[in-house]
Amino acid sequence: MKRNLVLAMCATIALVSSVQAIEMKAPNMSVMKNVTSAVSNAAASLTPSSVKGTVSEINTKLIAADTSVQTAFNSLVAALSSKEDAAKCKAKLNAINNNKNLSASEKSAKIAEIMTDYGTTLKENQEALGEQIKTASAAKRTEITNAVIALAVASFQYVDIANDCKNIAMSISTNPTLAVSCATELASLKDTASILKNNIKSLKNVTTQAVAVAKIGGLEIKLPKPGASKAKKANI
Repeated sequence: MKRNLVLAMCATIALVSSVQAIEMKAPNMSVMKNVTSAVSNAAASLTPSSVKGTVSEINTKLIAADTSVQTAFNSLVAALSSKEDAAKCKAKLNAINNNKNLSASEKSAKIAEIMTDYGTTLKENQEALGEQIKTASAAKRTEITNAVIALAVASFQYVDIANDCKNIAMSISTNPTLAVSCATELASLKDTASILKNNIKSLKNVTTQAVAVAKIGGLEIKLPKPGASKAKKANI
C-alpha cells in the first residue's frame, strides 16, 4: 500500500513538473498553497470513476487539438512552401496518423519531429523565402499571415489541456487513497503532459521561424497571446 502511494505521488510530482516546464517559470510557493487549498475541496467529491471520465475527456480534447494543429500546420506549409513540398509534408503526417502500429504518444512524437524539422527548414531558408514574400501577391501575403496566426491559436489548445492535466492531478494528490486507486490515470496524465510539452516546443519553434521569414518579406505578424483565446497559461 505504502509503495503504491509513493509511486502515485511521484507520478503526480512528475506531471506537475512537466506542465510547469511549458511555462519555463519557477514555482510560486504562495500560489501553490492557494491552488492546493482550492483543489483539496474539489478532491473530496472525486471518485475513481469520475477521474477516469475526466482523463477520457482530456484524451478526447487532445485528439481534437491534434487535428486542429495539423490542419493549421498544413495550411502554413502550403502558404510558405511549394505545392510539391506541401504535398509531401501532408502525406508524411497522414502516414503517421494512419499507422496502427504506433501508439498515440509515438504518433505525437513523430509529428512533433516533422514540425521541428520544418522550423529548421524555415530558418535555413529565411532569406530566400523572405524574398519570395516580397514579390508575392496581396492574397498570398494574407494567406501567410492567416496561416501563422491560425497555427499559434491552435497551439493554445495544448496549453488549455495542460491546465486540465495539472488541475486533476493536484486534486488527486490531496487524497492519498484516491491517488493509489488512480495510479494508472496519473501515469496517463504524466504521459499526456510530456506529449504537450514536446508539441508546444515544436510549434513555438515553427511559428517563431515563420514570423522571422515573414518579417524579411516585409510582413509584420503579431502573434496573439494565449489569453486572447479560450486557453489559459499553465501557471503554478
